[in-house]
Amino acid sequence: MKPDFRAQVAVLEQRRGALLQEVGALPEAQLTFQPMSGAWSIAQIIEHLLLVEGGIVERVTTRPPRAVRIRVRDRLGYAAVWVALSYGLRVKAPIQSVMPQKGITLSDAAEQWRSILQTLLAHLEVMRDEDLSLSVFKHPIGGPMTIAEALLFITRHFDHHLRQIARVRNSPGFPAMAAENVRE
Repeated sequence: MKPDFRAQVAVLEQRRGALLQEVGALPEAQLTFQPMSGAWSIAQIIEHLLLVEGGIVERVTTRPPRAVRIRVRDRLGYAAVWVALSYGLRVKAPIQSVMPQKGITLSDAAEQWRSILQTLLAHLEVMRDEDLSLSVFKHPIGGPMTIAEALLFITRHFDHHLRQIARVRNSPGFPAMAAENVRE
C-alpha cells in the first residue's frame, strides 16, 4: 500500500472504533432518538456513513481509474463540499441511495465497516502508481476525485457526522440514561 494512505486509513479505523465503542454503551432509546421530525438519529447517521463509505469503496474497487477533464463546475462543487464538511454546515445528502432506510444494529455496522476496510486495503495494496492521479470516484456535487481525495472525503465526511452525533446527544429531549444503564 502507498505509505500516504496507510496513516489515513489507520486514523479512520481508530475513529470508527471509538465511535462504535461510544455509541455501543447507549440504550436503544438514545440510538433511535430523533431531535425533530425528519432529523436523523444516531443509528441513522451510522447507517448513512456505511452507505456512503460502502458506495465509494464499491466504485473505487470495481471501476477502473480514468482520466477526466476537470470542469470549473467540478472545482466549485469540490470547494463547496469541503466548506460544508469543514464548517459543519447542515446539508441534505445529494443522492437518495445514501439516505438511511432500514436502520442497522451496531454489531452489523462494525462487521460492515470491517468488510469495507478489508476491501479498501486490498485495493490500495495493488493500486498502480500511474493510477494515483486518475479519477476513481465521482461525487454528485464535488465531481471527480482521485483515491487520495476520496480517502480524505471519507475522513472529513465521517468527522462531519461525528459533530452531528454530538448535536443529537445535546438536543433538548435526548433521553436520559436509565439508572441500570449508567456505568461506573
